[in-house]
Amino acid sequence: MNRDTYQKLMYGLGLVVTGFNTLEFYMQGVLSDLLTRHQDIGHMTTSLLSFGKSVQLFDAICRRKLKTPALVKELEGLCTKLNRAEGERNKLLHSHYLASIDPEGFTRHKTNLKGNFPMHEMKPEELFEMAKSFSALYEEFFTFYSKLGDGARVLTHCNAGGLAT
Repeated sequence: MNRDTYQKLMYGLGLVVTGFNTLEFYMQGVLSDLLTRHQDIGHMTTSLLSFGKSVQLFDAICRRKLKTPALVKELEGLCTKLNRAEGERNKLLHSHYLASIDPEGFTRHKTNLKGNFPMHEMKPEELFEMAKSFSALYEEFFTFYSKLGDGARVLTHCNAGGLAT
């Protein structure tokens, strides 16, 4: 793998990691708000949850608040996307990267207890697109959260990035 491709690979993986971590951070803030008005207790509680468990908890709390079948269906779609995002992130981060025949690409290889996954040819742009999709999912998450109504608000203690309260 040439130096330029390697640097793009590292940059792309960094974008994926930070994009997903931002989504997870804000999800924990929302869960903290939904669970209690005491930020410290909410954050202590949510820090113990994996991302998948956080999605399950968000789903369970929202189902108690939702009034229409359309919102339940929207919630199901959102939770599916959140779980898929976690799977994609994990697959990328727990892979090994090798040189590719394509000098502008690389080969991703992943092994687990079930056996080897096939090698997958990738370009750095695929990582950039995934990071963008995490940003879009983050926006979709907050748009949905705002539909919950009473008490649903974007928390100011989570808004270092400049989101509107």
